[in-house]
Amino acid sequence: MRTFIYKYKSHIITFVFSLVFGAAVFCLYFFLKNQSLKDAVDACSIAGVALIGGGLMVIITRLGAFDTFAYGFKQLLTSMFNKDPNMFNSMADYKIQKYDQRKKKKKTYLMLFLAGLLFIIAVIVLEIILRLQIK
Repeated sequence: MRTFIYKYKSHIITFVFSLVFGAAVFCLYFFLKNQSLKDAVDACSIAGVALIGGGLMVIITRLGAFDTFAYGFKQLLTSMFNKDPNMFNSMADYKIQKYDQRKKKKKTYLMLFLAGLLFIIAVIVLEIILRLQIK
């Protein structure tokens, strides 16, 4: 059991923080509204969509969509503060280095999707309960 925990430590931490974030979004929306079942459905859906959207942003970032902006910003800062003006010879060198760094990272964004999916399942269950109460 310990080896499982150590092996997937970053996944577990990401999943727990995702659930805490989702619960915080739920509580923020639910307790600022009328605290009805409809508001619980809305709060769960907002939390689920926020987590799934966060997971999508992590995937987009890991695919390198923002590398051009990051490279330009780093070049600007190094030219302003004269740290090491030749950190990277070109944009291609920077992209290769970032690609190598990303290959080593774990796929923790899956935990964001899983936590978001749990909130979406809660939305479906609460919506069914809400529909049964209306009839």
